[in-house]
Amino acid sequence: MIPRTAVLFVFLVSAAVCDLRKRRIPNRLCLCGLITGLVLQTVFGGGSGALSGAAGMLVPAVILFPLFALGALGAGDIKLFAVVGSFFGSAFVLRHIAASMAVGGVCAVGILVKNRNWKERILYFFGYLKAGKGRGKYYDAARDGRQNTMHFSVPMALGFLIVVSSMNGGI
Repeated sequence: MIPRTAVLFVFLVSAAVCDLRKRRIPNRLCLCGLITGLVLQTVFGGGSGALSGAAGMLVPAVILFPLFALGALGAGDIKLFAVVGSFFGSAFVLRHIAASMAVGGVCAVGILVKNRNWKERILYFFGYLKAGKGRGKYYDAARDGRQNTMHFSVPMALGFLIVVSSMNGGI
């Protein structure tokens, strides 16, 4: 597991660097990661490994699409979760999503404290829910600015380390 873990971590760190520099995760990086993950799954697990990788790619798209539709998560983030799924399958990517969301939540609280606008953002969030705007985008860059956003690829890389180190044998 260590070689696949190291290869995937390189993809995650590369994505985080791109995200921090340009606010986007390149499609080429995600495509290379998806192909690499599926090839490694096939090499190590045969046909069942390939199926596991394919299922792992689909899970993030299905369960995270609502967050994308609300503008709470970017398409690059979902594609990067799919890369993780292609390497280790659906059960692993579900744990990774949970760990990444937990790390992201801590980061979000830090952003709110740093910007000293937690009360304003929480009131906006509940007002958004109450008004039934769940069909539109929660976040609008022109209205909200960038100070309240995070590069979610960073919590994803940290979430990956948490999941891997919690497994038997660790990293």
